[in-house]
This record gives sequence, structure tokens and C-alpha cells, in this order.
Amino acid sequence: MDLFPWIFEKLGHKDERILNISQNEKIPELDPLHLVVLIKEKKSTIKKKDLPLFGLEDSCYFQHDDRPSLMTKREIRIQVLADLELPESGVIWDIGAGVGSIGLEALRIRPSLKLLSIEKRLGGKELINANASQLSVFPSKVVEAEALDFLEKGNMPSQVKSPSRVILGGGNIEKLLLLDKVLVHITSGGIIVIPLATLEQLGKVLSFLEGKDCITKVSQHLAFRGVDLLKGTRLQPINPVFIVKVKVN
Repeated sequence: MDLFPWIFEKLGHKDERILNISQNEKIPELDPLHLVVLIKEKKSTIKKKDLPLFGLEDSCYFQHDDRPSLMTKREIRIQVLADLELPESGVIWDIGAGVGSIGLEALRIRPSLKLLSIEKRLGGKELINANASQLSVFPSKVVEAEALDFLEKGNMPSQVKSPSRVILGGGNIEKLLLLDKVLVHITSGGIIVIPLATLEQLGKVLSFLEGKDCITKVSQHLAFRGVDLLKGTRLQPINPVFIVKVKVN
């Protein structure tokens, strides 16, 4: 665990200073009117050789500092990967990729797949690439953009066209428009897996898929994690998730 001191000098004055001092850096002369805040930063202790093939702990991933829980939880990730029925080769799209966890674990299972990850959140591309490096996998293309805009522009790199597997994540109101685009691009026999957080989203997706040339299956997943409670353990629920699995004919 490293300590990173922040020094706040003469706050509220016109000549105030805010300094971030590394451990090996000499502290400059300071005004007596100052505050010091020490922030602990835990170094990554991940050893790649000790990682499982899939089902990595959430803590294995770098996450957004302001939204540290904004990722697909391990229990749901495992189910999505199972529903994808990953082929040995081909193209997989991870739309609304978040920190990249599902697509990157798919590459650990099937290294020959070509992965396109799309995430609209600022800093998403950098975060996904950092997680890919940490897991020693290599996405073919990582895009930081609105997925619908990217797909409509028609400048898709040739190596990631025509996916056979698609993860359609995120809670975007454009989900149905994205699903429509995916159905145009996906190959015959391809599989789309759509995690959903609300009943309203589920209803809209199922209504949209009615009459489409595909087979649709729905499941709901609620997991609990044990947390310490005095001398015992209590179960803390993870938000329930609906998963729609679509197999295109």
C-alpha cells in the first residue's frame, strides 16, 4: 500500500497552492497555514499465472474512479459468457463495454476471436486497454464513442465486421435501435446476449424481437455475496439482472 500526500496551502487566499507529492520527492518549504491529506493507493498484486480462465474477481479490473462499481459483476459475467457459446474463431462485439470485462474474458477463453469493444464513457478506451494489458489479451479495436453513431458511420474496420457473437450492454435508451443494427450485421446462426436491469427494458426488447427470425430465451439472475457481520456472515444481494439470449436463424 503506497501513500500519496496532497498538500493544501493557504486555502482561500489568492496565493493558495495545492501540491501532490510523491514518496521520493522532497517537500518544499510550506506556509504554516496548510493541510496534509494522505491517500492510500493499493498496488495491483495480480499475478497472471494465478488467474482463472474466466470468472475473474471484480477487483482484477481497473475501474472508473468516480463510479467504481460500474461494471458487470462476476456472477452475471459468468452467465453471459456461458450464454455466448463462444466459438474458437470469429468476431465478437462488446457494445456498452464498460471496463471491458466480458469481452476481455471472452478473449481469455478464445484467444483467436477478434474483439470490438465500444464504450461511450469518457476514459473508457484507456480503461479497457489498461485492463486488456493487465490480462494479457489483445482486442482488435477499442472505440470510445456512442455505439449507434459509430455503427451508422459505416467505417467499421474490416477485421471486425460481421460478428457471430454480440454482447449488448448498457442501459441506453437507444438499445432497440442498436439491437436493430446488430441484427443487420450479425451472421446467420449468431448469438446476441443482452443483460437488462429493469422490467421495462425487458418488455421493450421482447416486444421488439417478436416476429424476428430468431429464437429468444429469457432468464433472471439474483446472486448474494457473503459479508462479515460481527462474528457471523450475512448475505448481501447483487442487483438482479435479466438476460435475453437471441439466436439468429
